[in-house]
Amino acid sequence: MKGCSTSVSPFPTSTRPKPGSPPPDRLPSCGGGCPAAPDSPTSIPTPPARASPCKSVLLANRPGQPRLHLPPTVQLGLGAAALGGSGIFIALASVSTATTILVRYLIAVPILAVLAWREYRKHGPLPRRVLAVQLVAGVLLGVDMATWAQSVMLVGAGVSSVLVNIQVVVAPLLGLCITGKRPSKAYVVAVPFLLSGVALTSGIAQPTADLDTIVYGSALALVAGICYGAYVFAIGAWCPPNRASSQVFCSSVVAWATGTVLALIWDPLDLSPGWAAIGWLAALAIVGQVAGWILVGVSLPRLTPGVGASILMLQPVLAVVLGVVVLGERLSPTQVVGVVMVTLAIRVVAMPPRRVKRPVRGADPEVIPHGDPARSAPDPEDHIPDPVRS
Repeated sequence: MKGCSTSVSPFPTSTRPKPGSPPPDRLPSCGGGCPAAPDSPTSIPTPPARASPCKSVLLANRPGQPRLHLPPTVQLGLGAAALGGSGIFIALASVSTATTILVRYLIAVPILAVLAWREYRKHGPLPRRVLAVQLVAGVLLGVDMATWAQSVMLVGAGVSSVLVNIQVVVAPLLGLCITGKRPSKAYVVAVPFLLSGVALTSGIAQPTADLDTIVYGSALALVAGICYGAYVFAIGAWCPPNRASSQVFCSSVVAWATGTVLALIWDPLDLSPGWAAIGWLAALAIVGQVAGWILVGVSLPRLTPGVGASILMLQPVLAVVLGVVVLGERLSPTQVVGVVMVTLAIRVVAMPPRRVKRPVRGADPEVIPHGDPARSAPDPEDHIPDPVRS
């Protein structure tokens, strides 16, 4: 079509005027490219186009936007579940601490390198501040893994699991001291129930070692818990959620070196652990190291330190449950009570506060027609703001 045609009527076929009647004003039409006459009585303003659901989905999947459309609490719960199974894989592998750290990172780091390279091509290199934070976080993570694994061997998984969860107190305290972020009232109320539930779940009342070993192993578990809490706070406060793979890759490389060297203090390195052990350590690397820590890295920056640290306390509870299912262990009545306490306390802490929209005085309530999707859609301003970004 070379130009605008004036031979097309603006009326539908069924409403065209009868022959002999005066013709209505013509509107220029070229397929929507030419504007209507400003003084034409038949010019009707075009309603604004609505955003289609397909376009919203496409915009949500643009580079730089998170592709996993799950609440951050659910993402962190899945990450905690993946990390909670790490103890099962370690028990099934049955190798030394140094061998476990060396092999798990030897398998996980190449996978993380591929994922980090894809993020690098989309977003470029990590900012220097984020890279520096990840290097420090990697040292903390390496110390945590080595000291916690050794404390499990000295005092058992129960005592070490309770003491390492001092992170639930460390992370919010660091947030209060450094960023001024105060923990919620629900967190303050739930912390005693969280710690008590973990204690009951882990069976802390039945130590199996002498006093000197208990003191030494407990000290190692406390060091692990402090390092773990500092790691959780660091990645939640200063690391963006859309660069999780790159961040986990950087911290894993540093933790690989730090944890292996530190673990050599207690255990020798076995370079031939066997194919069965390598298989379990490969599962540990993929589930616990890659999937688990990426989910943690994506979700923690979107949660307050108290909520994030509390949800991560699912790890010892899930470890006990998986021990029953996979290893055939039995839960005592006190452990069952502990599992229930931790689950309910985490549920209370993880629930976001609700904002009630108060009506304006003197304003008549607006009647929304039934079935109108444009009017009955939720107001974007009613969305609960992110607890960290707000």
